[in-house]
Amino acid sequence: IDELKLQENTVQENYSHVKYSQFYQGIEVYGSEIILHEQDDLVKLSNGILFPTPEIDITPVVNELEVINQVKEDFIRENTFHKIDQEQLEYIAGEQIDAELLVYHLDQNPKQERLCWKVEISPNIAERWLVFVDAHTSQIYSKLPMGCKFAANHACENEHNHDFLPPGPETA
Repeated sequence: IDELKLQENTVQENYSHVKYSQFYQGIEVYGSEIILHEQDDLVKLSNGILFPTPEIDITPVVNELEVINQVKEDFIRENTFHKIDQEQLEYIAGEQIDAELLVYHLDQNPKQERLCWKVEISPNIAERWLVFVDAHTSQIYSKLPMGCKFAANHACENEHNHDFLPPGPETA
């Protein structure tokens, strides 16, 4: 219970929905949340996922600036990174690139916990990506698109070569 932090409490009709996220020593455990559905002060239903208490060193070896530069250079090598000017920043959610330290479980495996940097990057005005980088080794574990590109086929693949977004409609 010490690892849970209240994120949201909403009431709909006569149900209360209480959402908690898991934290370890003040660091978010990515992908872990539980929602309690209460009626008359009784939990009627719960859903979500909680991981066992992590057993990892939470001191990063790779600092935030190093990981931001690493991810930026990766997109520059792919020739997809373009500096977004101040006016264009209004069209993306947040900064062009931002990093946050968290606990990440490879393939949601409770035994595969890692201290990672979650880097959100908009390499250009049309794309936004999530990149998970090990905070001890700088290994990139996942590189996931967060939205559609301005293209006819919106199919995307992750690093394991699994389709996880359906293809978009054909356009003329």
